[in-house]
Amino acid sequence: MNQDIKKILYSEEEIQEIVKRLGEKITKDYQGKEVVVVGMLKGGIPFMMDLIKHIDLKMIVDFMQISSFHGGRVATNLVFKKDIETNVHNKHVIIVDDIVDSARTIVEVLRLFETRKVASIEVACLLDKPS
Repeated sequence: MNQDIKKILYSEEEIQEIVKRLGEKITKDYQGKEVVVVGMLKGGIPFMMDLIKHIDLKMIVDFMQISSFHGGRVATNLVFKKDIETNVHNKHVIIVDDIVDSARTIVEVLRLFETRKVASIEVACLLDKPS
């Protein structure tokens, strides 16, 4: 598999250090607040699992799945395949995804959560991939 890789952008150690720092920052920023961490299925889950190991807070973990691809191509409409099961009204929501590409999906997710009257909403992503 490594023969297919042309260039490694970040080492495993660098990624783990970034994840640790982010978890510590979230812990500091959300002390005393009701936090719901929402992982974006399926790609964001490995990053989310590493991240929540470094968040020292009582939190609820839930998942959401949205598809922007159909038949190998980017679809014009997003398909919400799985919604969260948690009531997020007046809670602090952190959306966790691995890579933000066009940001189209994240923008729609943020709009959805705003309608649910959350106390706050932020996105934690590992990489921002400019299109």
